[in-house]
Amino acid sequence: MATNRKENVHENKYRRKKRQIFCEACQYDDSFEEATGFCVTCSEYLCQTCCRDHKRNKVTRIHSLLKNDDIPSDITPFTTIKQLSTCKIHPDNDIAYECENHKVLLCVFCLTESHRKCENVHDLEGVFPSYSDVNLMAALQERIHVLKAEKEEQMKTSEMEQEEVKNNIQSLEAKWKDHITGLRNNLETQLSKLSLSETTQLKETIGYCQEIETEITRNKMLIETLMKHGTKRQIAVVLRQTKHVRADLKDKLQSLECKHLRSIALINVKQFDMLTTIAELFLEEKDKDSINILEHTSDEMHDNEDWKYKLTEKNDQSMQTTFPNSTSGAKRMSSKPLLERESGQIITFVKIKTATDTNICSIFGVNLSQYGILLADFGNSKLKLFSGQFDLISEQSLQGKPIDMSFDGEYAYVCYSDLKKVTKHSINKTSIRGLMEFSTRLRPISLTVFDSRMIILFATNENFDSTEVDDVHLEIRKGSSIDAKISYDSDDECYNYVEDAKQVSVFDESSVVFSENTRVTCYTIDAQDGELLDREWYYKSHENNVLKKAKGVAKDSEGNIYVCGEDSNNVHQISSTNYRRNRVVISNIDKPICVAVDEANDRLIIGCRKIETEITRNNALIETLMKHGTKRQKAVVLRRTNHARVDLKEKLQTLECQRQQSIALINVKQFDVLTMIAELSLEEKSKYMEIGTLEQTSDEVHDDLDSENIPREKIDECTQTSFAVSNSDATLRSSKPFSERESGQKITLFKVKTETDTNTCGIFAVYLTEYEVLVADHRNRKLKLFSRKFDLLCEHTLPGQPVDMCFDGTFAYVCYSDLKKVTKHFITKVAICLLTEFPTKLQPISLTVFDSRLIILFATKEDFD
Repeated sequence: MATNRKENVHENKYRRKKRQIFCEACQYDDSFEEATGFCVTCSEYLCQTCCRDHKRNKVTRIHSLLKNDDIPSDITPFTTIKQLSTCKIHPDNDIAYECENHKVLLCVFCLTESHRKCENVHDLEGVFPSYSDVNLMAALQERIHVLKAEKEEQMKTSEMEQEEVKNNIQSLEAKWKDHITGLRNNLETQLSKLSLSETTQLKETIGYCQEIETEITRNKMLIETLMKHGTKRQIAVVLRQTKHVRADLKDKLQSLECKHLRSIALINVKQFDMLTTIAELFLEEKDKDSINILEHTSDEMHDNEDWKYKLTEKNDQSMQTTFPNSTSGAKRMSSKPLLERESGQIITFVKIKTATDTNICSIFGVNLSQYGILLADFGNSKLKLFSGQFDLISEQSLQGKPIDMSFDGEYAYVCYSDLKKVTKHSINKTSIRGLMEFSTRLRPISLTVFDSRMIILFATNENFDSTEVDDVHLEIRKGSSIDAKISYDSDDECYNYVEDAKQVSVFDESSVVFSENTRVTCYTIDAQDGELLDREWYYKSHENNVLKKAKGVAKDSEGNIYVCGEDSNNVHQISSTNYRRNRVVISNIDKPICVAVDEANDRLIIGCRKIETEITRNNALIETLMKHGTKRQKAVVLRRTNHARVDLKEKLQTLECQRQQSIALINVKQFDVLTMIAELSLEEKSKYMEIGTLEQTSDEVHDDLDSENIPREKIDECTQTSFAVSNSDATLRSSKPFSERESGQKITLFKVKTETDTNTCGIFAVYLTEYEVLVADHRNRKLKLFSRKFDLLCEHTLPGQPVDMCFDGTFAYVCYSDLKKVTKHFITKVAICLLTEFPTKLQPISLTVFDSRLIILFATKEDFD
């Protein structure tokens, strides 16, 4: 019990968010006394009484105590120092010695047990620490800041180069399409000629069949009449007289039956590896200045509250898993209007990283509820509910990374740009529960709730974080159903900046606010007709109050608007009565994304995307060590963290030595490398194989494989579930041109039934990937990936029976007629993964992919077949 209580006390160290700091020793007796000191040796907060007892006790009187303004708000560096100073083999003892013979650090027990005979053992108490480590980390921190600034500039240059090369690629693609279209036209001309010839022969054969049928009918009627009305003698005579006629008809019929069927086939299809590239991309090195940008994203929340015992030093010490709290008024609960209060800020960080988080927290949405503070954590794909003091109440894992969140007092709505989906969650005082979800056609990048309905802002750009102009769309929804699509007059200059919108907010039924990069605009909206009527006001960046990449918007009870500038690193306040009255209330905060106004506590809560690096953490650790650590601790910790500093230095040097690389299009292929994509041929089919194929499989694949490498026993092993693989030449790798090879075919059956299949395989689609064969098994509801020799690589169970499948080289798209659904799958050599799915109004019976888009054929009959 005592152990559990101790663990809870230590856990409370990391939950000191917006309340006072209490004495940890007193909490063992369930007493909460305000902390007035901090023991560096014990890493514990102490009240005035415990500080006095600490000095009186013989064991603890030598401990170092910090009081008043020296009390740290973040004890992470202290606990890290204590952990690094402790012996791993004997956790109750501190490291005190170094054995140079074995290059290890020792405690007293290690020395007496294993190193008594070592000659070069030194007491670390007398080792003077090297200040070069402190200087090194400070220099590295300055260099990384310079490097990041250079990278940001190089990123802009790189984006311009990418756009230019992209245009060149599109031009090249258009030329190749025209070339292949010409080859296709040639094949279609040949097809018309072959079809005409074959149709003429089939008409002649049909006419011959009709003649034989007439003779057979006449002879049949003769025999039936004879057997019914003729005498025995007549029967014997007539049967003998007409025997040669029947034999002749039988021979004619057998001749027709044995005649090989001929079908028009596409043969000598050029393999894709004949033209694997139409050009090459090359990175040309430039000067040393250009280095790829490294993004170390941590998101923080700023919460405006003047806490007496929170220190501004925390601003630099709590970057990874905290929110800064910032106060915009010198006095709490001031009687002045919010716009007239002083804008000086005191920032406090609070910890929001939970025990199950694996990544740095990235807060993309914050809302106040009656139960506490609701956060959308992009980095860990979670919704989190905290109390007013930032104690965790509940959390729920989400399907993907949340881009935006809106809350109507009871339900939270979350949108996911990559999944093209919106989810609805119920929020109460103890839990978060998912209720429903619905898919969207476009990528949702922001949403807001009003009057039990939602306005969703969609973008077509795959990068939701881009500031580029986009083809935005707006929809009013009630749940999954679309009430209206919002339109506006794009020719009206009032709406020139709507295409810049990246965030949407609604504060009443008739007004909608868009965050439009360097400006914020409020429009009057007709929710019934779905139309933007006119512009009420706008606020834009100017010389004194710079606004870049406007994001989250909030409103206080006086009607003032608060806007986050992600790239300008500030929060703006705009007057409710006159938008020309405005100011920056909070500045110099890293990447603010979202904001909420907590007027009950006179504070702003701001979610940020703040960058934290290993250099910053190590620098904070060393500064704390040099200020508060003992000589022995300094020697031990510097030795145990030396490899980390060396590694950081090498990483930074590697980045600094990288040269800027420019993208160029080289080695453009000429059209004469592809003069033909396939040939047309009339192939004869064996009647035996035709019947066998129909009886044994419903779908077969013909593929030019080297039959000599395939065991012939496979033909008999897979009569039930197989592929017929047809070779257009006895020896595939012949030196003859394809046009001169014989057209006789060899058929090999391959087994495609796997151990988990319960039904006969029904192959409704087959595609060749770069190295494998991808098939859609209708009867077993699976996608299967085989090697070119039909060894199973992997399989994936589908939600229904696939009716058709198409493949674009990376993704497979499958449609289900009975489910009225289409799914998208990612295909690799080792796995098939479901990415997304969307329902359809009608029954999809076929689909194909082109230029990253789908053409889907729908039917209204229930039977797709």
